[in-house]
Amino acid sequence: MIKLSELKKDILVDETTVYKLTGINSPPVYTIGSVVLRIQLGTKDTTAVFQVTHDNFPIAEAGILGAPFLRDNEININFRTSTLSIDSPNHPEPRESIPTITLQPRSETLVPVLTDVEDRTTLIIHSQNIGKKGILMGNVVNHVRGGQVLVSVINPSGDLIEFFPPQLRDVQHDILKESVYPCNHTGEQQEEDSRIARLTHDSADDPDFVQPDIQEQCKSDNSYEIY
Repeated sequence: MIKLSELKKDILVDETTVYKLTGINSPPVYTIGSVVLRIQLGTKDTTAVFQVTHDNFPIAEAGILGAPFLRDNEININFRTSTLSIDSPNHPEPRESIPTITLQPRSETLVPVLTDVEDRTTLIIHSQNIGKKGILMGNVVNHVRGGQVLVSVINPSGDLIEFFPPQLRDVQHDILKESVYPCNHTGEQQEEDSRIARLTHDSADDPDFVQPDIQEQCKSDNSYEIY
């Protein structure tokens, strides 16, 4: 839908079909007709049919793009940032626009895993091989910050390797939720529980954070400890 004054003077309105719009104002609103307009989405050109309304149509914007147009062009709506994008698994960001990462021979490097998951979400990235030449991603528990989560990657080969930052959808992972750990865990398992509690706590925001002692916590609870 588009207001009449937003059209260039040389654009003709097809008045063959007029629609009656109800539920907007107390009196019904009638369209003037329709036009076909060209729309540019990034580097892609497409067209859409707009119903033309009078300028007193009760919206502040110049027009509205309907759900059929958004769906047909596979447009994503991000309500958190109030933005539209055409980036999706079918239309990924061109790789040439993403800088590569260089792994030195026989080295361990922190690399970003790119994601559109909400910031401060805690992710568990599982140990796995990525790419070629035995590149190994270690087990990591970390928070999403700025559209990425940092992970440790090992290049065991003697070669210099360049690769693109992985996307979260291509990596084995879980979103960490409230965890329940049995207090009958062995000492080694309880040490691991404490390690996870430390990693999942954002100590940067809480300098007074005290490392939890799972064994002490379990003394007061004979079954489970939840954090």
